[in-house]
Amino acid sequence: MRFYTTDQYDGDIDFDELDWRPMPTMKGNIVPLATKCGLTIADAKIGLAETFGVDPSAIEITIRG
Repeated sequence: MRFYTTDQYDGDIDFDELDWRPMPTMKGNIVPLATKCGLTIADAKIGLAETFGVDPSAIEITIRG
């Protein structure tokens, strides 16, 4: 794998013509999974609520064993 800067790129893309947008940031109390061991119901509800734009109380999770 190799990475290029826009100055090094030798292809057919005109970077000045692209519609550059900022990278979205994480909101709320979301904690990346890599920093945790497991996932709590509360964390799952927060993450899903953020994804779907609803309040965490609107999220119902069912676990079948």
